[in-house]
Amino acid sequence: MKTVGKVAIIIFTVVSWAAADNSSLVERGGTVSVTMHLSSSIQLGNAMLSWQTYDDTAIKQARDHGMVLVFSCSGRFDQTAGIFTIPCTIPSNVADGHYYLTSVTLGDTPQQQTFSWRGGLPDELVIDVKGGPSSEQPRMTTIQVTATPQR
Repeated sequence: MKTVGKVAIIIFTVVSWAAADNSSLVERGGTVSVTMHLSSSIQLGNAMLSWQTYDDTAIKQARDHGMVLVFSCSGRFDQTAGIFTIPCTIPSNVADGHYYLTSVTLGDTPQQQTFSWRGGLPDELVIDVKGGPSSEQPRMTTIQVTATPQR
């Protein structure tokens, strides 16, 4: 993994139809957009953004309702113009909480590069997920693995 030093994220915009007065608040099903400028040789390909929360309330919601604490979104990018934007829709099974952008993976294999933040999380790359339509994960009560005899 490479450090974020090679990626300069210059604009972070949250788009939320439900909460126009609070620009960092987004509901499940809403969309955030991350706009980036790279100092990288990768000019086009896929981008994947990984988000994670560490909130106690979210952990309880995940435990009690089968919600997730980590999600990712992806999109195509072309940085020939110098700046590109990746839209990210919040999944319906994400727990309420403060989500930090923890890594960005750019490019297609074999040219793929991942940039992550070790240690401190970037405070300016945070969204607050709260409310919106939710879908709980099914709870698995038992699971069994059975070997299939070879013929």
